[in-house]
Amino acid sequence: MSTQSEALRLADALDAEFVQGRISNSTGRESAVELRRLHEVNQDLLKALNTILNISLYKYRDWETDRK
Repeated sequence: MSTQSEALRLADALDAEFVQGRISNSTGRESAVELRRLHEVNQDLLKALNTILNISLYKYRDWETDRK
């Protein structure tokens, strides 16, 4: 099973269709570029969320310890 995200898989498929001349530059290549861009944005947002959750869990853990 592949670990590649669905967005990146679809971007690769669009690139392949473009290379084979089945779809035009405006529909295929630009869509593939946008899927890759959005994938990167999603990865950045997930990293930020994990950072926030880790900070929150750390602070909450300390708060619980202080209450005992």
